[in-house]
Amino acid sequence: MEDLVKCTGEGCSLRDECHRFTKIDYYNKQMFFVEIPFDFERENCDFFWNDNAENLYQGIERLIKPTN
Repeated sequence: MEDLVKCTGEGCSLRDECHRFTKIDYYNKQMFFVEIPFDFERENCDFFWNDNAENLYQGIERLIKPTN
């Protein structure tokens, strides 16, 4: 997914598993969060994107794609 908003992952305990941090391509222009979305109180991120999230997204895209 090319247009996934990226994250610098500063202080985030999930960053090593999250595509928003691990798939950063410094040679291409990319959009980044202004502030990291990680909630330090809950130790959770509503924007966490890993392999499972990618597979779910692709499955949803297949479901909504017109078949005719």
